[in-house]
Amino acid sequence: MPVVCLLACAWQGSSQQREEAGRMYERIYAIVPMVGSGTAADPQLPMFIPAPQPRAVGNRTGILAFNSVISDDGTVALVEIVAATKADLAPVKAQITAQSALTPSIQLFDRASTSPLVVQAAFQPLKKSFDITKFMVVVP
Repeated sequence: MPVVCLLACAWQGSSQQREEAGRMYERIYAIVPMVGSGTAADPQLPMFIPAPQPRAVGNRTGILAFNSVISDDGTVALVEIVAATKADLAPVKAQITAQSALTPSIQLFDRASTSPLVVQAAFQPLKKSFDITKFMVVVP
């Protein structure tokens, strides 16, 4: 009888699904202009991409990762920014929102309130081969 219970417990534990890595954490998507002159001293990068920050192993605070792809015409970038919490993401969202009032081409999409299909529909005219299911950065 103990063997049956042990097997049942092992089967039940293996059937529990971990959250898909691409769905973890807080995420925003945005269409932002490219900035910089393109020189070694001033590389051309997507606006609002955070500078890399050193962090201790296991530290899950702040901006954890980002992903970007340049539009077909090279003028804007399609970006995903991943943070540990909504509070960690708030400063970047505030910057993007403030700048979008001055630069109409900037668009912001919050994964918490926007369907991936909406993001796909906004990004695809700018990057013909864009596929949101292959775009999401995985943060282990």
